[in-house]
Amino acid sequence: MRRKPNLSNKNSALTLLEILVTLVILGIAFAFGTPSYRNYLERNIGIEAESKLTTIYNAEKRYRKDNFVSGANSYFVCSDAANCPQEIQDNLGLIISDDHFSYMISGDGNGFSVVATRSDGACSGETMTVNNSGSAVDKSACSLW
Repeated sequence: MRRKPNLSNKNSALTLLEILVTLVILGIAFAFGTPSYRNYLERNIGIEAESKLTTIYNAEKRYRKDNFVSGANSYFVCSDAANCPQEIQDNLGLIISDDHFSYMISGDGNGFSVVATRSDGACSGETMTVNNSGSAVDKSACSLW
């Protein structure tokens, strides 16, 4: 009598081809997903900076209201870019700490302009601005914002 082969003892390990196909599929998914994820992160970092600029704008309006003297400078401006975050904290009462942007308030006291400059990432070197004439933040420098 002839015996049938026992199929239950068949080796159930993955073949090299199956592993390679899986790696190729994962690589393709990663290649398409990484740029989208980076754009998502850049957009969120830009939203955070836009929020800080709006906060500085509102603080400047309060500062002018509290310190208005006819014919005198009434907006706060930073005297030095390196010390601007500390000056903002001391004069406007805001703590502006950011790993991705540096902030500078310039002007003549009768007007101001706040510039946030991106220090790293896809939009490195690009700026967002807001000034005393309008509360809308100009973020057109980088298409990802």
